[in-house]
Amino acid sequence: MKKIAFLGRRSLLSDPGGDTVQLKKTKRYLELNHNLEIDIFTDFHELKNKSEQYDALHIFGMVDVAEYIDVLKYGFSKIYLSSIYVDYFPFAKSNYNFFIKLILNFLGRDGFEYIKNIMKFVLGKKKVSKQYIFRGHKGSIKKLLGSVDLILPNSNSEASRIFVDYKVKNKFYVVPNGIDIKIEKNSSKNILTEDEIIKFKDCILCVGRIEARKGQLDLINAVHGEPYKTFIIGKGAVNQPKYFNSCVQSADSNVEFIDFMPQEKLFEIFKLAKVHVLPSWFETTGLVSLEAMYFGCNIVVTKAGDTLDYFDGKAFFCEPGCSESINKSIKSAMNANKESQSTFISENFTWSLAASKTYDAYLNSRFI
Repeated sequence: MKKIAFLGRRSLLSDPGGDTVQLKKTKRYLELNHNLEIDIFTDFHELKNKSEQYDALHIFGMVDVAEYIDVLKYGFSKIYLSSIYVDYFPFAKSNYNFFIKLILNFLGRDGFEYIKNIMKFVLGKKKVSKQYIFRGHKGSIKKLLGSVDLILPNSNSEASRIFVDYKVKNKFYVVPNGIDIKIEKNSSKNILTEDEIIKFKDCILCVGRIEARKGQLDLINAVHGEPYKTFIIGKGAVNQPKYFNSCVQSADSNVEFIDFMPQEKLFEIFKLAKVHVLPSWFETTGLVSLEAMYFGCNIVVTKAGDTLDYFDGKAFFCEPGCSESINKSIKSAMNANKESQSTFISENFTWSLAASKTYDAYLNSRFI
């Protein structure tokens, strides 16, 4: 049995996100369907002197490249990278004053990331390797991309962005994200009360952590004065209490906040809701949009990122940071008939399929 080390960002488990889901689900279905043994690491230092114990290393995301660029020296026979390449630079520029914007324009995306990582290092909030300090952010990313055996982006759009930004000549093998069909199919039909059924019928939902990058405040402004019941489900980001408070203070009586919803109950609410909105500043996928669409929600999604590869012809697109655009897309989605997309999702975007494509990528690189 082949053994693989999965490496994620340091906060992968303590502060879970979409990359956490991607890593865990890929692990689950590779082990379940493809006879592989996988261990998860979030501290690359633990991998020192362990390369001989594993047949390959699979890195998820490039967020902590400042720390784990040194992992390339550890002698793994095969290294794979699920790039999960997000670009929040436009968001950063839009949320600072004129003077800071000038500095950001001067630094550029990679210069901004470099300064940010070095500042965190100086403040003791992040570990940074010497190699990163001398190579810079862009140089470290290019080194990582050029050194791995295969890059596994989540879409053709992501692959194109990586090529344009870093001019890498490495091989790409696209592995789309998905949802867990087995869990969705087993969702209960009798867990909502009659009052809850009435409450959530034909409503608007927005599910996810409440933070500026996800754009909930823009959604709140977009439904201001509209007759739509709107439910924002998710906890406020720990490091952004001011943003959460702004959302609460700006919300009309038609907006309700729910900080937690059990997954099986959320699935039943998806079936009742009319529209799910994800007006983020960037999404490589937007996993919750896939789930909402599977259960029959019309979906409004951001144009920023790689969402077109997943939802072209299936969603209503909006401009991030623009309440007018979000409002227009919501109205279109509310006026459209609901159509089940479960077959489309089942045939194209499941974690079982993602694991199979990952396994195919391993095969194509002659690892297995």
